[in-house]
Amino acid sequence: MVDSVPFALLEPDPTPHTIFGQSIADQTMDLQLIKSSIMRNTLDSLAQSIHPRTVVVEGQVNIDDVLNVETGAIIRARAPGMVQPLAEPFVGQQALGVMAYLDEIKTQRTGISRASQGLDAEALQSTTRAAVQAQLSSSQERIEMIARLFADGIKRCFQGVLKMVIRHQDKPKIIRLRNRFVPIDPRGWDASMDMIVNIALGRGSDEQRMIFLQGILAQQKEIIANFGPYNPLVSLEQYRDTLSEITKLSGYMDPSKFFKEVSPEEVQAFMQQQAESKQQQPDPAALLAQVEAEKIKADILISAAKQELERQKAAASADFERDKLFVDAMLRAAEIEAKYSTQVDMALIKGEVDRQRAEIQQMFKTAQGPSPSDLGVIQ
Repeated sequence: MVDSVPFALLEPDPTPHTIFGQSIADQTMDLQLIKSSIMRNTLDSLAQSIHPRTVVVEGQVNIDDVLNVETGAIIRARAPGMVQPLAEPFVGQQALGVMAYLDEIKTQRTGISRASQGLDAEALQSTTRAAVQAQLSSSQERIEMIARLFADGIKRCFQGVLKMVIRHQDKPKIIRLRNRFVPIDPRGWDASMDMIVNIALGRGSDEQRMIFLQGILAQQKEIIANFGPYNPLVSLEQYRDTLSEITKLSGYMDPSKFFKEVSPEEVQAFMQQQAESKQQQPDPAALLAQVEAEKIKADILISAAKQELERQKAAASADFERDKLFVDAMLRAAEIEAKYSTQVDMALIKGEVDRQRAEIQQMFKTAQGPSPSDLGVIQ
């Protein structure tokens, strides 16, 4: 006694209340017999039209010459008209229409046509893209139904394999899962778990799927850029899965060669590392404030240097004018002494000039404020 039926049937056309349904051969066997019969008769008609039968008058013709089918052979006859061909017309043209009708019936029964096979290069010329897609979709409906029936049979087959593995395997086994070798122990599995077979039909062409996935990728990128990698809508794992599907559609079966597989733990560690690195970096506002302070100090130093230069220039100009006046006074004194023979006290004049110079220098020193060197010390 067994608890399940250890059989899985794959049949394209199941029949109710029977174990075995019909196959593609069962659906087209009668059509194939009819086409074979028509083809044989057509070839017979062609042969008879090329090599027709011959009517001879008995006793008036050499029979050996008539039976000789050698090209250009002569036929000896005792009188004209004793040998005549029995011409039969070729009727194969009418049979071709019947053959095309039988092909149409076969297409309706099986869903397999020249358009779906890509064999008729001229049938779809000068036809719009939508019309071609509609024709291919309608011709693939029957094929899709057969594929789904086969998928159901494969599902039952693998469910049976799962039950056998759970029941009879007594130790873990190392298998490759997502490009990683991990130990698997099926003894703790549930034998009644459900299975889903992914059928690669009815989902459009690879080009259409590629365009669709690229649109999804652009939306995911925009969401992550605007709301961060921890938004409630798209994660980095989903973004990587989209890139993986695009890579597979491009013909590369191992996307891990281009994009590393990531786990939530790895993403969490990466984001924590990024946050720590941002904390270690100086605050841009603080850097800007420091730069502004340095700029203010530099402006103060430049202004103080300009004031010192102006003071020195003013002091030099005052000294120059004072020395000029002193020289003029000495010349005038010498002129007076020579003209009037009167002694002029030059020491008194020189002392007065020196006193004025000291007063002016003291005044500049009091008004100049801190020097650039003093500001540098304060800095």
